[in-house]
Amino acid sequence: MSRLNHITVLVLSVILLCVFSGAAVGMAETDAVEAKEPQKKPEKKYVTEDGIVHLQREMDIVDLIKAVSEINDEVYLIEDDIKPKEVSIITPEAGMEKGEVLRLFEIILSMNGLTIVKTQGINKVVYISDMGEKNTPVEDGNN
Repeated sequence: MSRLNHITVLVLSVILLCVFSGAAVGMAETDAVEAKEPQKKPEKKYVTEDGIVHLQREMDIVDLIKAVSEINDEVYLIEDDIKPKEVSIITPEAGMEKGEVLRLFEIILSMNGLTIVKTQGINKVVYISDMGEKNTPVEDGNN
């Protein structure tokens, strides 16, 4: 199977998992997330020496943002109102290349109503619906 077919199957799998697990954009979260005691998770190294990325199968959005920060060595700020929301990620056992992970990350954020706004060299994760209200200057590739 070609690399494009692998990516297509991966993206479709994530979409189906989100739809069937009730993780559709705009669904109300329960208070159970807030009621959980914060647990310290061991630091994960996601990138192997040969540059292949391995993500956990079950992660919440905040942990995924932390993983991507480690993978691409960039800073991310997360809006206060973004709560950890569990996502299921099915990836090939052999892992993925960094570029594929970043595209998958953007799709997962979008499926959850989130996007990345880059301003002054910092990546801010915000709700898509809040972009107009925040008055955040956005950089394009030419800045």
